[in-house]
Amino acid sequence: MSLKQELQESVAKIIRDRWEEREGEVVPEPSDLKLGNDAVTLDATVLYADMSGSTKLVDTFRPSRAAEVYKAYMVCAAKIIRDRGGSITAYDGDRVMGMFIGDSKNTSAAKAAFQINWALTVC
Repeated sequence: MSLKQELQESVAKIIRDRWEEREGEVVPEPSDLKLGNDAVTLDATVLYADMSGSTKLVDTFRPSRAAEVYKAYMVCAAKIIRDRGGSITAYDGDRVMGMFIGDSKNTSAAKAAFQINWALTVC
């Protein structure tokens, strides 16, 4: 079977198969996720924080210095998100995504965002 045929069959199966959906109250762990038609519905607020000026940082500084700044940003952002009750759902270059659930999810996400911005000025 050619790669094209294999891809077409995979896509057709995804579209054809029925989705299994369930309500969730916690952010799933990566090991709980399946590559299939399985969905967990959450009432959540997503915080997506990226580092402003990161392209200029890479263009201006030596690679090791830029990597140190990226790592410091990610460590601070992740600690703040977790401290505010969020779960980290993704890292992507200079970006981190956190998910907040519960009665104060919006407030917690907003406070985390402000605190991440604050951390950039004091760290």
